[in-house]
Amino acid sequence: MQDIFYETDNQLSTLWDLEVLNSDKSPLLKTRIVESTIPFTKLNAERKFSGKVFFKDVSYPDEFSITLRESSNFTVYKFFKEVLDKFYDYEKNTFKTFSSKSEYEQNLLNLKFSFYKGKSIAFGIGTGIEGVEIKKDTMEESYSFFAINCLPLSISDVNLAYESGDALQVTINMTAEKIIDRDEDKKWKN
Repeated sequence: MQDIFYETDNQLSTLWDLEVLNSDKSPLLKTRIVESTIPFTKLNAERKFSGKVFFKDVSYPDEFSITLRESSNFTVYKFFKEVLDKFYDYEKNTFKTFSSKSEYEQNLLNLKFSFYKGKSIAFGIGTGIEGVEIKKDTMEESYSFFAINCLPLSISDVNLAYESGDALQVTINMTAEKIIDRDEDKKWKN
C-alpha cells in the first residue's frame, strides 16, 4: 500500500468555510469556520451468537455545532438569530406554525462546508514595506460537504473578555436531515 501523505500536502494547510445556501444554491452567508464536527450517517452492526456480523440499522446525523468567527457587525449572530426567530416566538413562548410543508422547508438551511487547499506563499520584490511584499496565490477548493435541511437549535453563550485578546466567536448548534459530499451533489435536488 502506498502512503499518499508523501504525494500530497497534509490538512495543516487547509482553511474551512461555511456557506449557508438558499434554494438556488447561492450563498446567503459565507464565513470562516473556527471549529466544527461534521456528522455522517453510520451503519450499525451486530454480532450474532454464531459469531457472524450483520448490519443492524442506521444512525442518522445527530446534533452538531459549528463555531464561527464573528464580524464587528455581528453578522453571524444576527443571521442565525433571524433564522431561529422564524421557528420560535420568544414573546409568546411558542413554536411558530407554517401554512404548508413547502413554507416550512423554505426556512430550513442548507450548509456547505468547503475545504480549501493552500498554495505556497511566494516572496517577491514589490512596493511593500522596504521593497518586499508577500504575494498569496488564491486558495482552491479541495473538497466540500453539504448538510441538507438543517434546523438551527440554539446559539451558544458568547464569552467576552478583555484579557484574552481572542476574536469573538459564535457557536451554532444544529441538526441536519442528511449529510452528503460534493460527489453526491449531482443527485441533490432542492
